[in-house]
Amino acid sequence: MQQSAIAMASGQGCDRGEMIVAQSNSSRPQTAEDYFNQGMMNLEAEKIEQAQANFERALQLKPDYAEDLLNKGFAALEAEDYRTAFYRFGGSLALKPNNPDALFGRGKAQLYRGTAYYAGAIRDLTQAILLKPDYAEAYLLRAEASSTDSRYIDYDRAIADINQFLQLQPPNPQSNSDIALAYGIRAEAYRGISAYDQAISDATQALQISPELPIAYLARAGAYSAKEDYKLAIADYTRLLQMQPEYPVVRTLRAEAYMESGNYDAAIADYTQEIKHADYHPRTYYQRGLAYVAKGDQQKAIQDFEKVIQLTQEPDFPGYTTNQELQQLAEEQLQKLRSGVMM
Repeated sequence: MQQSAIAMASGQGCDRGEMIVAQSNSSRPQTAEDYFNQGMMNLEAEKIEQAQANFERALQLKPDYAEDLLNKGFAALEAEDYRTAFYRFGGSLALKPNNPDALFGRGKAQLYRGTAYYAGAIRDLTQAILLKPDYAEAYLLRAEASSTDSRYIDYDRAIADINQFLQLQPPNPQSNSDIALAYGIRAEAYRGISAYDQAISDATQALQISPELPIAYLARAGAYSAKEDYKLAIADYTRLLQMQPEYPVVRTLRAEAYMESGNYDAAIADYTQEIKHADYHPRTYYQRGLAYVAKGDQQKAIQDFEKVIQLTQEPDFPGYTTNQELQQLAEEQLQKLRSGVMM
């Protein structure tokens, strides 16, 4: 086999014990699936030579087995069953390593399974690109993974990947969701490197193609806020909330824009709404406390900062969570307020 069978089949350590498609009822392999399952168990035990022999026998009995698993993987992707897709692609790679389509599929499955799998997604998509340098969609997905989670942020790579994607797949004058997503991702990457005008341009182009693309609204609103054009930032956050009222963090971001623009009542209203959905979140109380301070409502500010202390200092308090830095900030605010020093 051209690469480590374990690495190719498991994505380098991701739940490889669950890669077995189905357990055989017989201790002696007979069918292609039996040999495949036996091979996966040998991989689990790191018995590479035995696993390779099992896979070769499975392919002798069913030459299209790897392709069959590949197709089942893409069917699972289509059904948004990313866990099953991940295992199907892993099985296909165990039988036939270095298949760029299987690597792409498993990378996509990991990307949409959640942030815990982003490292594996980036690894698989990078390998797919190395094997197939003109793999346009692999560039697009790697850019998405490289601009989404703070642990794996690489805005420069995301921009380079989107540029490559657009070269390989030129913009279509008709609506094209992949093209819109590409502009949205690049807009977020430009915002991340403080190229705000380029971010606004790309986000606007994305929204012309796909008027309800969340990442484009977020990137453009963030760029507007950075340019201190809070009115336009608030308009974008508001539009996104109209489309998706429960979209994470948007209400908090709009509250911050209201704060910066001096509209403290609107900021307080947004923070209050956010608290209703996540009353365990001490940072939201802290931010609302700052809004009350800015408004001059000392008593309500004290109540919010005290709530922060309870949520971060008292283990028996419902929703307790450790956050020493936030606790210290709240204590400092309380000290200022109680000594009569209003900010």
